[in-house]
Amino acid sequence: MATAQWTLLYDGKAITAPLEQPGDMLLLSPADLQSLLGWQVKDNTLCNGDRCLPLSLHPQLLQGDRVDLVALAALQQMPLAVDVAARVLSVGDSVEEQAGA
Repeated sequence: MATAQWTLLYDGKAITAPLEQPGDMLLLSPADLQSLLGWQVKDNTLCNGDRCLPLSLHPQLLQGDRVDLVALAALQQMPLAVDVAARVLSVGDSVEEQAGA
């Protein structure tokens, strides 16, 4: 599986990170996910502040040592736009976060 440099956009910031793209998945390291969105893997959970997703209940989120951003976006109802040719993806706040704003 090939890894390529992508530009990841969220909340007015951009980071460049290596992503793997097997099938419909977009896999990135937990460190890059934390840098971009604030989610971190700890104690078999994926957490962002006080929101935690048990990985035992959502095994699709973790693929080996990488997190599937497509699965996370779907689970959290986060808009995700992907331009494969340009290797750019943009992710937005979840519906829940937008409603609370």
